[in-house]
Amino acid sequence: MSTSVLLADSHAVLREGLSSLLKGHSGYEVVAAVADGREAVRAAARARPDLVVLDVALPRLNGVEATRQILRADPGCSVIVLSAHQDHRSISRMLAAGAAAYVSKRRGFRTLMRAMEAVQEGRGYLSPEIAQLVTQRYVENLPQDDRLVGAAVLSGRERTLVELLADGCPTRRIAAHLGVSTQTVTQQRRHIMDKLGVESIAQLTKYALREGLTTCDDDGRATREDRNGVCKDPVG
Repeated sequence: MSTSVLLADSHAVLREGLSSLLKGHSGYEVVAAVADGREAVRAAARARPDLVVLDVALPRLNGVEATRQILRADPGCSVIVLSAHQDHRSISRMLAAGAAAYVSKRRGFRTLMRAMEAVQEGRGYLSPEIAQLVTQRYVENLPQDDRLVGAAVLSGRERTLVELLADGCPTRRIAAHLGVSTQTVTQQRRHIMDKLGVESIAQLTKYALREGLTTCDDDGRATREDRNGVCKDPVG
């Protein structure tokens, strides 16, 4: 049984091109191709498609409201956004309206097919650039303390440096241990702090504690472990 698809886009060339591509792809049937939001709502009510592929910027009725009305009338339908709009507002409004997938028009037909297949399997889908924007906004809205844990992935060498810094090791000992200059240690420390979005050694130590890179003594102070003789005594 084929999957019925309704297309809604103001550009005739895009509608015709997608219709042709989908008709040549077994398993899909284009039941309507319309140029504006109001007609999309009417066509969806008539054809009851499995999937609706529409743009955000539709004439007469925008994609957000068209999506709301289509899904209100037929909750079993799934909406896939195919749009050149890649701003946070458009993405968030479409997803809030109930769209199951959001694909950038900069991507090719293969990406749209991936989105359609994912939605049919009950999964959501965001094309890579859209996923990056959504993730970025999510991280920006996290409380600062939560950002410190997940904002950046450190390399193995960077994690070692964080361990030693959080354990209170002097810069000269760290430099000797890593076989670099004290200037290099200072530069790497600054880079790591910028990467994690922290402004002090105290915040860096808090990050290390939460990540399990260092431990605390009974008084709640970070303690040094014997890391090949680099640091041994408690931080004062």
